[in-house]
Amino acid sequence: MLGFTATCSQENRVWSTNCLRLHTTCTFRAFACLPGPCGRSRQDVVSSRTSDGRSLRRQVLKGAVIVFVTAGYSGKRFIFEKAKELGIRTVVLDGPDSWIQILEKDGVIEKFIPVDFTDVDTVFDRCLQVIRGVRNTIGELDGITTFCEMAVPLASRLAEKLGLPCNSPEAVDNARDKHATREIMARAGLPTPKHFKVVSEEDVAKAAAHVGFPAVIKPISGAASIGVIRANNEDDLLKAFRRVQHDMSRVRVVAGALVEGDEEGIDAAGNAKGWIHLELMVEEVRQSGWELHELMKPR
Repeated sequence: MLGFTATCSQENRVWSTNCLRLHTTCTFRAFACLPGPCGRSRQDVVSSRTSDGRSLRRQVLKGAVIVFVTAGYSGKRFIFEKAKELGIRTVVLDGPDSWIQILEKDGVIEKFIPVDFTDVDTVFDRCLQVIRGVRNTIGELDGITTFCEMAVPLASRLAEKLGLPCNSPEAVDNARDKHATREIMARAGLPTPKHFKVVSEEDVAKAAAHVGFPAVIKPISGAASIGVIRANNEDDLLKAFRRVQHDMSRVRVVAGALVEGDEEGIDAAGNAKGWIHLELMVEEVRQSGWELHELMKPR
């Protein structure tokens, strides 16, 4: 979870850089006591699938200050309880009415900080400000994380800004963008289904010609299979394109998750713009194991 990256092959220089980033944290002090990069690496020791390795990981986590960006829904309570059991000092940023504030009262988490996530344009700066305040009131941070897909890009950028280990924003953005992921896989020579980005009705015929049928149309950065529709011909694909555009304009982010909006009423407008790209892609459907086998043959 903390994203340690030092290995023997990365040389001492990389390890030293990460140490400088974490030099005041309890995690660094515990990790620095492990065997050095020569011989068995620190990464090998802490990743060992043994009782000793498990014990060591728990020692490293004990006392660590971790910021969670959004709390998710209340069914995620067990995650915070487990973090408490491991000795993690948990700070949670979530909406003002979040259920998580109960856990602060119960002593399960160290602190709940209310943050309005609806204004996407300013949420990074506001989160950064309150996280810096955590350093002053609770102690130096060991990591920033989230288990809510919509918040992963934000958590990555916050961690990078504060010099904490993280997946790079570029890698996160590519992983959240299905079309970008397919393009990268194709350039790397990996098995990749035919795909085509569709931004307007004029692109539908081009996508049909390139991908063929059966095909599936989907948002490039959606979640929970919302807006994913199979099409068996070009007419089906055009109808699906119009429907998905309509449906995605109404999706909402609730407790860090993407949910379908209502056709009418308060949820009709949707609030996910800015958290997801309202762009679509068409991808071929491979129907049998034989076709997958053919796709994976060396070219």
